[in-house]
Amino acid sequence: MAVRKRTPDWEDLRHFAALAEHATLSAAARELGTSHVTVARRLARLEATLGTPLFDRQDGYVLTPRGAEVLAHAQMMAGASAALGESMAGRERAPVVRLSVPRTMGDRFLVPRLSRRLQALGVELHITMETRRVSLARQEADLAVRLGQPADAEIVGRRIATIQYGLFARPDLAVASAGIIAPPERDQPDEWLWFWSHHPGRRVALRVNSQVAQLAAAEAGAGLALLPRFLVAGVTRLVEMPMRPAPPDRPIWLLARRSRLALPPIRRVFDEVRRIYREEF
Repeated sequence: MAVRKRTPDWEDLRHFAALAEHATLSAAARELGTSHVTVARRLARLEATLGTPLFDRQDGYVLTPRGAEVLAHAQMMAGASAALGESMAGRERAPVVRLSVPRTMGDRFLVPRLSRRLQALGVELHITMETRRVSLARQEADLAVRLGQPADAEIVGRRIATIQYGLFARPDLAVASAGIIAPPERDQPDEWLWFWSHHPGRRVALRVNSQVAQLAAAEAGAGLALLPRFLVAGVTRLVEMPMRPAPPDRPIWLLARRSRLALPPIRRVFDEVRRIYREEF
């Protein structure tokens, strides 16, 4: 009797990879733009196809040794698929390089500088500025600028700069009674976790999920804003207030998958982004 080959469905593998990265059904579903029921159904079908459990479900979703092996294959397949697509497209146009960058940093620093270098780089550059993190593992981007060190061994990371923060306000603001211009409660980056740990009782005047909007509100006199110094550089209507202790700096990392970085167009953009931060940030 012939042995039936068990070939997994690519969409099942894609949903599995998202769950492996995010560790919860709901987070994976948000990333994929689907429901947690669909993610669970895809996972069950993949496990049935392969005849083995891929996650230990006792404490969330933790990859089994077999699951880690399957994930490595899924990532290789995603990389090969993306490389093939770029290779075919490259016959008709400049190679596409996809870069993910935090919105404020992209708007106010990186995009204007990279735009002046497009012809020399010889690429069609796609820049994504989103609040969610795109996945390098699933080939949603080739390069990513992030405030955080990579944990994946397959990701190459280079520390390219440091963000410094300060507390800014109009010089005519009554600082002692002024409120804070803060991000939404559900969105608290590291610098704000630090701020609330040192100033737990400070009144909030305004919450808004954009550093550019926080800057504008501070210029209008709405309150004090904890902002990156690079964003406030050249803004004459704000002054920096003394803080003790001073806010901690945050490192900026440039990330890429090791296999993708070997492609010359991606390497050119990687090197140029490093140069821009090293010389101009």
